[in-house]
Amino acid sequence: MSHSLKDIFPPKVKITKTQDGLEIDVQENKELLEGDHEITFNLMNFEINQSGNGYYIITKNYDEKIKHVIDYLTKFGYEIYSDSTISQTIQNIENREEILEEAKKIGIQIKKQKHPVGIYPPHFSSNIKIKPYQFKPIQHMLEIGNAANFSVPGSGKTLMTYAVYDILKSKGLVDVLFVVGPISSFGPWQEEYQLCFNATETNVLRYIGPTRLNHLKNFGNYDVILTSYGTATNDLQDLIRDLMNSHKVMMVIDESHHIKRFSENATFANAMIDLGKNAKRRYILTGTPLPRDFEDLWSQITFLWPYNRILGSRTAYRGLLERFDASSEITQRINFLWTRVTNNHLKSDLPKILSPKTDYIQMSEHQEEIYRALENDIWNIENKEIFEEHERSTYRQNKVLRLLQASTNPGVMFFRDPDLDLDAFHTENTNLISLIESYDETPPKLKRTAEIARNIVAKNKNVVIWTVFVKNVKHLFKILSDLNPIEISGEVPTESDDDKEIVGREERINYFKNHTGNVLIATMGSIAESVSLHKACQYSIYLERSFNAGQYMQSLSRIYRIGSDKNKPIQFHFLQSIFRDNHTDTIDGKIDIILKERIKKLYTLLQDEFKLHPLSLETSSYKLRDRRTSVEDEESNLIFKKVRAMVEEHKKKNKI
Repeated sequence: MSHSLKDIFPPKVKITKTQDGLEIDVQENKELLEGDHEITFNLMNFEINQSGNGYYIITKNYDEKIKHVIDYLTKFGYEIYSDSTISQTIQNIENREEILEEAKKIGIQIKKQKHPVGIYPPHFSSNIKIKPYQFKPIQHMLEIGNAANFSVPGSGKTLMTYAVYDILKSKGLVDVLFVVGPISSFGPWQEEYQLCFNATETNVLRYIGPTRLNHLKNFGNYDVILTSYGTATNDLQDLIRDLMNSHKVMMVIDESHHIKRFSENATFANAMIDLGKNAKRRYILTGTPLPRDFEDLWSQITFLWPYNRILGSRTAYRGLLERFDASSEITQRINFLWTRVTNNHLKSDLPKILSPKTDYIQMSEHQEEIYRALENDIWNIENKEIFEEHERSTYRQNKVLRLLQASTNPGVMFFRDPDLDLDAFHTENTNLISLIESYDETPPKLKRTAEIARNIVAKNKNVVIWTVFVKNVKHLFKILSDLNPIEISGEVPTESDDDKEIVGREERINYFKNHTGNVLIATMGSIAESVSLHKACQYSIYLERSFNAGQYMQSLSRIYRIGSDKNKPIQFHFLQSIFRDNHTDTIDGKIDIILKERIKKLYTLLQDEFKLHPLSLETSSYKLRDRRTSVEDEESNLIFKKVRAMVEEHKKKNKI
């Protein structure tokens, strides 16, 4: 076998770590400064240095850049040499690659096991019984090191995470659990801590608020530290210094789909990745890892393995997403690092769901006149070419939302909705303005909702009433004032103020859970996620629903989850507005059809223990300023096509 001089004396390239970045000296290998090599280094953000004998880059991500350079140069037969600092970095990279390869083998083995190892946390309360199907995610999280739990809502992800923490802490591998998640999740994390460890909540710190920096030197006094994405991002350097570098941290991102943003300026996602680099263990929890598309995975997976970059750089991942086999390639790469408890696993531990009840409520004459006028506007405008495309998209989003308001309660239209960032209604149609201004009745839908709620309370049972709009919460609160209902929306802060002049969401929820005969009226956006009501309530009434399948699916799981009393069946009650003559559907009927189709599809996809599927949950037609993406616009336009078809059908039938 012959060898070339290049095989015997491989060309050498020197890498040097500078104060603010890296330098690459290509020595005599000038070909690396030209052609495809130059293009590749430019794509890695390197520039040719002033002396013209190599490249330089200003960066703090030394390990990542060194790995990219080594991977590229060794592929072409170049030998790397450097000082001891770089050599140690190279050794660390090789060690991490070995750890990753071992994790891949273990992860696949565990996922294939029919009978996972029953590992019990040593300090758990004797009252806590871990379910057989929860052992696999626990074992997987323990042995993989950095893993994802994609179990369905209500399956006990918090309990499983505490089990992992207790075992790791007992082995001296971690000493504090750091959870970043929605503020609404703090209460459940504290409650679960007390249940799991039969303890008071004094060992749990909420790191939020104006005085939070006072706790920086006291992190060692707590077992669990809870904070929000925003606070963790704002205090990034403080947390790295006083928490990550001073303790053995197990970091968890709860409801990790919140950091799905893929762009380079994704503030929360970038901060979580930077924080995670300093943790001993990293985990993500979510039942919906792909609310839109495979693009949503990059930040979540990169948080778990930030040095190995399983999905590559953002640039490389964009290229991968354009391939015809992207989904299968991505699935194969990450298959080892996640587990899921499905609804099939939960069946034997959940109560029966009674056949859902649907009330079809005829609109009042005045309400119907407003609704018809709005549909007529849609029909007229859609048949004229007067909009730029982006203006048409905004118009469509607003019109769908206005139809939803009118079908339930036109009285909310002249009020700004802070939950949706939706301005008060405005139109040049003076007749329509006059119709809405003179609307002063209690809508039929709200009357019927109140009647159903009263019947449930009369049995000394609790009931949750779900709505989309903040003003409908207030209307129902007034109608049911004699029952002292509890109202929650985005306007209600998470915690009570010091003087209890404002009672926060958590205190309101706790009151609801600790008493019977209560009514809780809430917007879906405020508590559809991370709140457990299952031990106190078996009844939900939906005054209205939007096209947001994600929030709707989450809201169903508030009263239907592990821990529900199996002897108390669950009852969901839906209200839909219809026209007064021959019961023709309004937008409520269109929403019902679309949600049923999507929920059926979503539950089918979530039953798969071994594959991830884009769930297309974000079908909201809300006007979310500066937060819309092309995917969401596309979803909104697809929804509007269905709404427009409904409007055209109504036009043919002389409904409008």
